[in-house]
Amino acid sequence: MRLGVVLATALSALPFSASADPLSLSASPGYFNAKMLGPSAKTGRVSASVRLVSFNGAQGWPPAAYVGFQQGPNRDHSVQFLVIRNRDSDPYLVAGYRVIEGGKESKVQSLANLPLEATARVLMSFKAGEVTLRLNDQAPIQIHTSMAEAAPYVSVSSGMAEFNVDP
Repeated sequence: MRLGVVLATALSALPFSASADPLSLSASPGYFNAKMLGPSAKTGRVSASVRLVSFNGAQGWPPAAYVGFQQGPNRDHSVQFLVIRNRDSDPYLVAGYRVIEGGKESKVQSLANLPLEATARVLMSFKAGEVTLRLNDQAPIQIHTSMAEAAPYVSVSSGMAEFNVDP
């Protein structure tokens, strides 16, 4: 009994590092849904696991889940990590990132093909216009942007996604 009390006391002193409750977002075919995770700042960090749980593909707007940083009230200036199912017939997801400047894609990069049921783990940080992105156990990628400040967010298009965002 005493060992149990000592063990419980010792464990309670350890820092709590579990994720917050999962955040689910859904969007009808051809639409998106976004949630801001924090205020705009000169530096920031977001660490999350991402999983697409349903696919409601639409012509021209495939199912995707996004984690990113945006400058301003919309994503016209942003860096977005995404997992996307490009075609309804694809038996995999593409994980990658894109840079949006002035509302247009300026860079798109695929990083990996993942199974449809995969959970992707992403860590992104922002400082002085530089975004560092790390997918799962891959090496970090540096992405230069013109953003002076940015706010973290998650989003989904044409489907449902589950996000576990670290506090």
